Amino acid sequence: MCGFIAIISKGEKPVSVEQLQRMSQDIIHRGPDDFGMWTQDWCGLAFRRLSILDLSEHGHQPMIDPTGEYVIVYNGEVYNYQSLRSHLQSEGILFSSTSDTEVVLQSYIRWGEECVSKFVGMFACIILHIPTRRIFIARDQLGIKPLYWTENRDFIFLASEIKAFRHAVAFSLNEASLYEQLLFRYVSGTGTPFKNIYKLLQGTYWRFEQGAAPQMYRYYNVTDSLKTKSLMSEQELLPRLEELLKESIRLHTASDVGYNIQLSGGVDSSFITAVLATDWEQQLDTFSITLQDREFDESQYQQMVVARYATRHHDYRLSDVEFDAALEKATWHMDIPIVHLGCVFLMVLCHESVHNSKVILTGEGADELFGGYSRYIIDKKTKLAQQLKRLGFCAAMFPSLPYFNGLKNRMNRSTLDSSLYVSKPDMVSFFEGIPENLHFRENTIRSMVSYRDQLFAHDQTCYLCSLLDRQDKMSMAASVEARVPFCNHLLFEMINPVPDSVKFRGNRTKSLLKTVAEHYLDASLLHRKKIGLVLPLGRWLRSGPLSERLSLLTDQTARDRGFYNHKNIVAAIDAHRQNRRDYGNYLSILIMFEVWMRMFIDDPFRYRGDANVSFS
Repeated sequence: MCGFIAIISKGEKPVSVEQLQRMSQDIIHRGPDDFGMWTQDWCGLAFRRLSILDLSEHGHQPMIDPTGEYVIVYNGEVYNYQSLRSHLQSEGILFSSTSDTEVVLQSYIRWGEECVSKFVGMFACIILHIPTRRIFIARDQLGIKPLYWTENRDFIFLASEIKAFRHAVAFSLNEASLYEQLLFRYVSGTGTPFKNIYKLLQGTYWRFEQGAAPQMYRYYNVTDSLKTKSLMSEQELLPRLEELLKESIRLHTASDVGYNIQLSGGVDSSFITAVLATDWEQQLDTFSITLQDREFDESQYQQMVVARYATRHHDYRLSDVEFDAALEKATWHMDIPIVHLGCVFLMVLCHESVHNSKVILTGEGADELFGGYSRYIIDKKTKLAQQLKRLGFCAAMFPSLPYFNGLKNRMNRSTLDSSLYVSKPDMVSFFEGIPENLHFRENTIRSMVSYRDQLFAHDQTCYLCSLLDRQDKMSMAASVEARVPFCNHLLFEMINPVPDSVKFRGNRTKSLLKTVAEHYLDASLLHRKKIGLVLPLGRWLRSGPLSERLSLLTDQTARDRGFYNHKNIVAAIDAHRQNRRDYGNYLSILIMFEVWMRMFIDDPFRYRGDANVSFS
């Protein structure tokens, strides 16, 4: 929807309006339709608006209530705002706009901090009570909308994107996060790859009182619902699930500028398309992007949905040259090392779709909600290994015989290991002296007993956040609001307590969603093997423009970092070029990290997102 900046003075030093303006300029892509500011000596707010609901000036922000006592900046959409508005009106509260921003503000005035528990949607907001200088800062239950903060001696700074902080503090690498960033491609919890720059944790709000230290409260933790078990039968659950899914999809279409659908050809986005086409009988605009490479082309599954539901389909083909040319821009908009090379595809897709609508619906969250990854399928030896570990056995107790080797390997493999994108020993071998730090992920897993619940807890609080961050930043790069109907916290509260025997009926991933979708989608689409976006990185790094970036890993700038194992990196590049081993995944991660280092850490003012600067 939008983006905002806030500067809060810690003492007597007044907020700089000029600094606030400079910071807000860095997020203009999040809201090119309108700009607003509110400043006093003790606090300043700046807002960039992407107009989607109530396109009139009544939706302008920062928004001040009729009494003049409260002011809000708010990014996102609260999808149940109309029912909340009706409730507030029944209590005599008057509204001057049809925007959800005013509903959020009046909800806070009426219910205080408890208002966030009534919201269904995605949001990050700051609300000030001007007479008392009390400040309320909140983020949605699942972390769909971003919010970051940092500080110096005189001020606390908040922003929708990290890049704005370059006008406030010096950027430096958070070396404590390096291990996690490289192995999992994302820093979980409140951390970021930047030293002393933090995320506001999902499901959290802050309270600032005049003269007191800020207090943080965790009002929602999605893993709490994993700790209870539902007694509802599958026959009772399925119709309720279908109803809630359809209601969530319907709510996510609320828009005064229409909407598009990001159609990948997978079950999730195909189901969203099918529900909207069937239940609301309208022709839909679907968008997809694929490689100019037949080997990795999944357009046949997109065409199944397009043909069955007669959508207006817009398909774009991306070459390796176009992919390489977009890397700097994608890195600039991500703020962090690119978490997945699919970022480039999402950004390009949204740049194409914005000509039709500023809103796009996507299927993010379904895999984390329903268990859509192959790691959720447990074979007999894995099940036995988990049982033995719970009883106190360890792998060393079993002899090194062929029958036991598979069992021992599974016993030695941690839950976190199953979520790795690359081999831990191989990835770590490219670095020297980096501390192992996975505290947030490890603590999340320890809070659960069963192997699958550990996977769900990790995916819903760590991995999902990386996907939502990617979706937000890459869509906002094109001034597009991405909406995620599966990321409704009410859906997680319904599905998390369901027993594994129901979630994985027939040892199938996403069994519940596939059962609901059976009368919407073709069986060949529903039951095909999950592939995801696969790129020919091995080939691209042997020839073509991406291969030219390998020099980033061996030049003097890289040698001077102090944490690369130069010998192992050179050996991997040689082995890859000579086709002795495919190091494509590893080398691409290192390249993306080095591009980010040069853009944000070495010289954060060299690149602005619209400049033609290439790091190669």
